[in-house]
Amino acid sequence: MREKRRLSDVRLAHPSLSVAVLTLALLIAGGSLAPTEEAFGVTVPRLLIDGRSTGPWDPAKATVSGSITPSRGQEIFLLAEDRRTVLGKTTVPDTGNMGTFRIRIPKACFGKSSRKKFFVKSGAVRGVTASPPEGITVQVKVAKKASRKKQAIKTTKSIYTLYAYGKSARLGAKATSGGKLKITSSSASVVSVTAKGVLIPRSAGTAKVKIVQKGTDRYHRASKTVTVKVIKRKLVLPGKNRIERSLLADPSGLGIRIPSGGKVIYRSSKKDVASVDRRGRIYPKKKGKTILTVTVKETKKYRGATKTITLVIRKPTAGEGRAAAVAWAKKIAADDRFTYGGGSIAHSNGCYYCGTNGAKARRARGTRWSDGYNGKSWKRTYCCNPFIHAAYAHGAKDPAMLRSCRKKRAIDMTRSSYRSMGCFRSLGKPDFSELIPGDIFVNSYHVWMYCGGNELVEATSFGGGKKAWSRDSIRVTGGAKRWYRSCRFVMRYTGH
Repeated sequence: MREKRRLSDVRLAHPSLSVAVLTLALLIAGGSLAPTEEAFGVTVPRLLIDGRSTGPWDPAKATVSGSITPSRGQEIFLLAEDRRTVLGKTTVPDTGNMGTFRIRIPKACFGKSSRKKFFVKSGAVRGVTASPPEGITVQVKVAKKASRKKQAIKTTKSIYTLYAYGKSARLGAKATSGGKLKITSSSASVVSVTAKGVLIPRSAGTAKVKIVQKGTDRYHRASKTVTVKVIKRKLVLPGKNRIERSLLADPSGLGIRIPSGGKVIYRSSKKDVASVDRRGRIYPKKKGKTILTVTVKETKKYRGATKTITLVIRKPTAGEGRAAAVAWAKKIAADDRFTYGGGSIAHSNGCYYCGTNGAKARRARGTRWSDGYNGKSWKRTYCCNPFIHAAYAHGAKDPAMLRSCRKKRAIDMTRSSYRSMGCFRSLGKPDFSELIPGDIFVNSYHVWMYCGGNELVEATSFGGGKKAWSRDSIRVTGGAKRWYRSCRFVMRYTGH
């Protein structure tokens, strides 16, 4: 037997709203209910306040709760809108008094539609065949998500400029929420970035670095993009823009330190004045001026660079000329291939380096005068006068002496012969202590060059029964003071 009873208050509650009364249909029957039997029809709306949506709802906190009197161990079911799908259930205690229940509304029930309708049905009520019972109340609680704020991501700069393969830099990125950031680079070959926001520059180029904070319960998702420019360092070549070298200077470098490690190319605008090798060593040729260009190729860290240097090759001083002549004479004396030449060719004032000391003592057609030219008929022999002459022609590079040497007109043992060169003066016979290296001792049959201390360098027939072409016939020897006694006069080189 079915008996209809009065429906008590049924309400929809929301934490931020007053309780609103809904019209529900309740049918509680003893025993099992047919699928078409409606219990409670509960509508969960997308609530409006002053025409503005207060959503979205937080599905994790949506529940249907209520109470039933008397509580006799009934099963309470939450049905979907089709009234067949069971979304949840619970059992009230068997107390005979008012019993309460709460059923969570599954998250899947919330979609884009503005309204959802659920049905609540109670199972058998022991000892009661009528429905609905007195005093049943059903509340639907849908907790509204807390309103989220916009957040910003701050960095120290919006554009970062770094040097290729140089020092790293920190983004200094921080979100308003303080949440964890995800940082990515658009080009890892230009700049890579660590999880802590450290920028590590690589090759030259431009990249975008994106910073993302995915959002929290209180803040929306936020992102920011910064630009990172990686450039190569400017290479500044140190050193002077104008340098001066003596014509007699030994080959030496420009003194430019290249920090980049790049390939360096050296060029001289006038190679007849001075040439420069691939290592930057300068070889003076004659008095004059030339422009040296130093070009450094680009590397992965540095840009290319070019520097021009004005090089002035000046006339050497008299002291530099004397020192160079002594050094050249000692070098020849130490070379065992050179000997004293007692034949007519050597006594004809020939010079090996001028190509005038041989059976065919003339310059070959198409060749140039150069130190070390070695024609097959040229002999490595000198006698005393041509040897001293050649020392100032090729060692001191005196132009007057060089012209005379090439013409086979060596100086003889007279003051006038030396003076005719325009670069010597007679000292008479001063005290030995007043002599300086490079001075020439002259007597009626021989000449020596003073090397300093008690040493002389000479090309001598050596006498004593030894052959003139022995390896010791051009030599550096002691006894300068003893040989100075036989000297008639001293000639001193005065410069170009």
